[in-house]
Amino acid sequence: MTKTKTLLSWNIQFGKTNTRQNGYTPSTRLETELDNLLQATSLQNLTALACQEVDRYQKRSQLNNQPTEIWNTLRKYGFQWASYAPTYLGLNIGIRLRPATFFPLTWQRLMPASGVFLALKEKPLQAQFLPLQKSPVRWHNFHTKALKNLAWWHPFKLTKGKPIFGESRVALIAETNSTIYATTHLEIHPETAEKQLVTLLTYLQKLCDETRKDTYLLGDFNLEAKTVTRIITQLKNENMHIATTPSFPVVAPKKSIDYCVYIRPWGKIDSPTTTAFTPQMHATSLKSPISDHSPVLITLEK
Repeated sequence: MTKTKTLLSWNIQFGKTNTRQNGYTPSTRLETELDNLLQATSLQNLTALACQEVDRYQKRSQLNNQPTEIWNTLRKYGFQWASYAPTYLGLNIGIRLRPATFFPLTWQRLMPASGVFLALKEKPLQAQFLPLQKSPVRWHNFHTKALKNLAWWHPFKLTKGKPIFGESRVALIAETNSTIYATTHLEIHPETAEKQLVTLLTYLQKLCDETRKDTYLLGDFNLEAKTVTRIITQLKNENMHIATTPSFPVVAPKKSIDYCVYIRPWGKIDSPTTTAFTPQMHATSLKSPISDHSPVLITLEK
């Protein structure tokens, strides 16, 4: 008997509008647009929803608590659990602190942050955060036009560039009775994103083998499909499959950087000595007036 699983991954770009009127969505707009998405017949059967670039108390998103806003909408559609994992703590225009054990959890919930969000239709047995590597400090040279727009006394006028510091990245992982779900948003620096993906997939593959549960990774990888395919090939796991579709930029999507990776444990149908099981996976980009990414709907038949 064929079973169908429906998942959604969406980099919401902290609720920024992508229509001609510039600016950011008010608090109710993000909830309304998410509600409009979920009202579609195909989306009412969602098993899991993952969001990236979700803000909490940031000026750029009007100091809103977006994890709570999203959760308030999802509860109406039968979702039983959700969690938020900060990529960093602090203001997006100031010092960004890496979430760490020495920050009391109560403090973290009150601090401005940006991170990833995961919601499920069933309550998990356990959930965990997995810190990922940071990219090295890099030097960014300004374009001539950008330099002309700076005041004569501006320090960047002399240096003609600025350092770019790598951001902390994290994966949020939840394990239910039969399935493992994870979401992440990898670094925009390609070499670091590749290392982060290898680390995360290796960890999830081990978790999948130990628990013998189907595993799904959803998120914005900031990598081309050929790169993700190469990494999976290098990991030598024939039971690891990807689904993606052009989702960026939202106006005329050309790049495939939002993914679902499905890892099937050995032994359910196949074994290391037999032909690997190949699921039917489909990714479809949806339309929304929010974000520079299109929401990506993944359906899997097995």
